[in-house]
Amino acid sequence: MIYRVFCVLVCVVHLVGCGLTTNPGEGEGEGEGEGEGEGEGEGEGEGEGEGEGITNGVRFFEGHIYDGFSGARLTDYELTLKYGGDAFRAAVDDDGQYFVGPVRNGHDFTILIEAEGYRSFSSHNQFLTDAGQSGGGVDTRFFDAFLFPDDVQAPADTLRVVRSNGLSAGGGSVRFRPTSQSDLLDADDTPAGVASQLWDNDDHLQFRTVLLPIVGGEVSIAPADLVYGVRYAITVFGVEGQRPAEATYHAGFEQGQSVALTETTQPGLELVFVSTDLGLPQADGRVSFVFNQPVVLDPLQEAPLGIGVAQITTRNDNNNALVNTLANPTVVTVTFNGAQIDLQWNRAASLATVDPADPISRIRYAGLSTLDIRPEGGDASTARTLTNLFGSDSITVFLEPEPGNN
Repeated sequence: MIYRVFCVLVCVVHLVGCGLTTNPGEGEGEGEGEGEGEGEGEGEGEGEGEGEGITNGVRFFEGHIYDGFSGARLTDYELTLKYGGDAFRAAVDDDGQYFVGPVRNGHDFTILIEAEGYRSFSSHNQFLTDAGQSGGGVDTRFFDAFLFPDDVQAPADTLRVVRSNGLSAGGGSVRFRPTSQSDLLDADDTPAGVASQLWDNDDHLQFRTVLLPIVGGEVSIAPADLVYGVRYAITVFGVEGQRPAEATYHAGFEQGQSVALTETTQPGLELVFVSTDLGLPQADGRVSFVFNQPVVLDPLQEAPLGIGVAQITTRNDNNNALVNTLANPTVVTVTFNGAQIDLQWNRAASLATVDPADPISRIRYAGLSTLDIRPEGGDASTARTLTNLFGSDSITVFLEPEPGNN
């Protein structure tokens, strides 16, 4: 074939320009044999090689491209080999056979194929280690490829997403991630080729992940969204109150599939810290309860909060008749701040009589059982009282250092 002679001549020039020879050895000897211009010198460099590991060999490729749906051989296409910043356009003869190269040992390379009316095709391949081990440093391998027409599409479909209560899911998304080549391609179907020497289309697996919204419990899949015959791992996520779910989908082979979700399991409400655990005085009498998640006042609580100051400890340092006594009722502010609840008494409003000279060393809050709380977003089944979580209906706060801890 004339085209092949032309390609070989061009590629030999490329090899020389890269400092390569057609001999698996170094080829840098001082040979004086005949045909020196043809690179057949008999010098010392013959057979020395480059040492262990990757050698200096190169490889060319040839083969045919087929319509993966009809099996027809294609003649009107462009095939490009790319590696190391170089790109080589294949020569294609009237019969549709291509010839392209060279690829040097030690380089990953990509085969790109373009044909009007067919899906994109790119095959990424691991570097060669055995090129040119026979045939004087140059060899050729026969590889075929299959392209699939753009108009061979999976039919439109609707995927149903159902909540744990049986109702249609609202909101959320479904991700379709390809996990296989198209089943339209029979791996054993290599007409006029060499068994197992077939370019795989990595575009079926790369750049083909599709994200579609859930609307009214349904996902509308258009014909152009998915690749016919490709198997997808699907992930349903973002549905409020429901766990992400996973399933599989075979484009063009499965229709009317449904995915059932399960309710999100919320961690139980736990008290993880109380400010009195630090053993430090709090002059304003504030005490903080910290939980493992944000909390809110139970909206179903009907009775008013009964938290108050049940007792104070005070001294009569000036030995007079006036002492600090509690009012009835006392005034306590309850503040919700994310995962924290603060209790703080109003000193002025909670004392019936006041002697400024008499210090108050501690106060005791009581009525913690009257405070019903639940995790933010939790239902009635998650409600707990502060006593349930703390383990007592009261808590003592020191306003000044305890005796012996000064």
